[in-house]
Amino acid sequence: SCTFSAKNLSNSSVLGLIFHLKTLTSITINDKYVDDAAMRWLYVIPKSCSHLEVLSMKGLVLTMATVKEHEWECRYLRDLRVRFKGLEDAQLIYACIIDVRSQRQRPYRANIADSISAQVSRHLIQFSKLSIVSLGTKVMKVKMINNPKNPLDLPEIRALVASFLDHKDCLSCMCVSRDWFKDFVTGVWYSIDLAKDTKFVDLSPQVINKYGHYIRQVSNILTYEDVKALMHPTLDSVTSISVTNHINPYHRAIELDFIRRNNASLTTLSFHGPTPEPDTFEELYNRNENYLEPSLLISCSPPSTELSKAGSHLTRLSLSRVCITHEGFTNILRSSPVLRKLQLSKVIVCHYNPIFEQFQNWSVTSLHASLAGVCCPSPHSGWSSSLLPYFSHLEEWHFPAVNRPSNWSSDANFRRELQEYNPRLKTLRFDPVDDNDLISDLLFDSFRLIESCTFSATNLSQGMVLSLISHFNTLTTIRITDNCTDDAILRWLYLIPKSCIHLEVLSMQELILDMTTVEGQEWACWDLKELRVRFKGLEDSQLIDECLRDVCFQRQNPSRSSAINPISLQVSRHLLKFDKLTNVSLGTKVFYIPLSAA
Repeated sequence: SCTFSAKNLSNSSVLGLIFHLKTLTSITINDKYVDDAAMRWLYVIPKSCSHLEVLSMKGLVLTMATVKEHEWECRYLRDLRVRFKGLEDAQLIYACIIDVRSQRQRPYRANIADSISAQVSRHLIQFSKLSIVSLGTKVMKVKMINNPKNPLDLPEIRALVASFLDHKDCLSCMCVSRDWFKDFVTGVWYSIDLAKDTKFVDLSPQVINKYGHYIRQVSNILTYEDVKALMHPTLDSVTSISVTNHINPYHRAIELDFIRRNNASLTTLSFHGPTPEPDTFEELYNRNENYLEPSLLISCSPPSTELSKAGSHLTRLSLSRVCITHEGFTNILRSSPVLRKLQLSKVIVCHYNPIFEQFQNWSVTSLHASLAGVCCPSPHSGWSSSLLPYFSHLEEWHFPAVNRPSNWSSDANFRRELQEYNPRLKTLRFDPVDDNDLISDLLFDSFRLIESCTFSATNLSQGMVLSLISHFNTLTTIRITDNCTDDAILRWLYLIPKSCIHLEVLSMQELILDMTTVEGQEWACWDLKELRVRFKGLEDSQLIDECLRDVCFQRQNPSRSSAINPISLQVSRHLLKFDKLTNVSLGTKVFYIPLSAA
């Protein structure tokens, strides 16, 4: 223990203290001092004296920025008496101490904004044994952290458990105690599906007032009763909304008010035009209720607020059966800096005017839209001819349909457009279509440098296999969904892993391969890391387990097979050829195969 006056503070005195760093547990510095040249040495003391339990220098004022630069190592600190610059007000000091107490009980749930109080609070919370604190006013006690005996005593664990329980179980847990109530009530109210939770529309305003602030997801807003039930000010922190636009203007106004009220928190929006679905684009164009007002998705916060400067928080946006002006569509993209995934279905961008600047969105990386819906949608005077120029950073395109529009020029021209506007596009996904050639021709003629392709086994054909092989230099991922039992078609499948030598992921878990044919068409994808497939004769889960255990065993003990069944041994030998293979599914769950010890 050492006590001295701040007037004697110098680099020599600090070095003298550090000389005793292994034994010093208490340092008290009396008096005030304002010499910054000498004060700067003070910050080295709590950084070096790691065994300190008491640090009292209540007459001195520290700067939090400098404290952060010299991280304190005195993890045994129990008693701290000091002042911080900017934290002179008694109310701020009290709020800081209360926040430390609160976070001791409920970690990571700060009660104060990011200010000097919050910075000091975060600094103090690092010292788990700290129990006595004075920040320039009276000495206050801070309850020490007690390590819980039961994991469920931690609110973070309870909140995690709540996310896996259904409403009935969460209701039971809410009855355990007041703390449990706070953590499990979110599991009951977090997500509301108005198509299933039909009793929600009958709840009283008093119930919504009490629990509405817990609601984060609202889906299937379909009827006027649904919209009316959402007319409450506590429903202002929803992050995900799925709504179908109403034909009645009065009902539609209430629905749009609900969306605007949650603009500050909204990250996912699915907005659909009214039903019944129009048969043609012209019919969609002529319906007033199908027009989308862009201001709905643009923050109307005051210009001085952070939200106004940053734009909306939307990361996912789905639009269906709506019309929107060229300027409006541009404004939505411009005000959504974190928008990543965009889904468009029967969307018309009308009143196109080339005078307006062609805005290129740098945030959208994933697009879910039909080919005709993006490129040359049904021709009409004043409609945008193509939406591709908007998405300069597009990386992934999911095609629900690949039918060419009536004014389609050629696949080759489309390729040139992609190269100009979407050079980052590397990932394609195709939903099942009736005409196999529509996909294979598009894949072969229009796309270059493709790294990932997903399609249905129902569209597997010679043309599709050849189109994939044409990208063998760049393809690293191929996923084939659904099942196919046509042996005449399946025989072409074996050429894919033989020809696509850079494959890292090959997933076709519904398809059954014949090991004899596999061995005849030797695979050349030596960088394979993930394989999901089934093999003929290896349908039994016990045989699959035996096969994969043998792969694991031989990875660690080469040439010492433990497999007995011939087909298990055959598949095991095949899998062992791929040194980088770690994730395997042979018809059951996904197994992790450790890499070779060598």
